Amino acid sequence: MSLAAAYTGLEIEYVDGVTHVENKTLPPGGLDGGFNAGGVQAWRAHMNAMRQSVAIAFDLKVLSSDTSAA
Repeated sequence: MSLAAAYTGLEIEYVDGVTHVENKTLPPGGLDGGFNAGGVQAWRAHMNAMRQSVAIAFDLKVLSSDTSAA
């Protein structure tokens, strides 16, 4: 993605992943909703990215993830 952005002039802002999620910030259904720890962390990271994109008011928002089931 970085190479394509450099070639096209597109600006990319990376958002850090999440390694710890507080119980009060769990997704609906929490851990009882069938999420494992990795799924909850990925969900929280995506919510953080969406919140940041709304706060900054980007003209175009594209969320991409490289998470995979391990």
